[in-house]
Amino acid sequence: MATERPGIDQVPALLDTARSAGSPVEAWIDVPAANLPGVLSREGYRIVQEGVTNALKYAPGEPITVRIALHDGQLELRCVNALVPAAARATPRRGGKGLRGIRERAALLGGEASAGAESGQWVLAVRMPLRLGA
Repeated sequence: MATERPGIDQVPALLDTARSAGSPVEAWIDVPAANLPGVLSREGYRIVQEGVTNALKYAPGEPITVRIALHDGQLELRCVNALVPAAARATPRRGGKGLRGIRERAALLGGEASAGAESGQWVLAVRMPLRLGA
């Protein structure tokens, strides 16, 4: 029996889980899920899930900001959290596969992803075209 994978419409529940784990979360979701192709909704959810998971892992208790919007024919996803110094982190940063997976997902859908430090924050930014194959 196949179960349907979560999409953008399930992001609020994901963010509630992050709040329950002790991180304040601000979110702007300006995308009606019905306007997204199914694959974009599902992969968008997975990307936000990875961003939030990383924030909880490497900066537990720090605020997380998530923005999901449509702009110029693109689905834009942005996850931001405080950049915690290595000495203060509960979990050391290691070269995992999560960010590489995000970049691969975005590229397969004709988009792009970036992740890195910006002004004392860790920023994950992804853009993917609404029209697949465009």
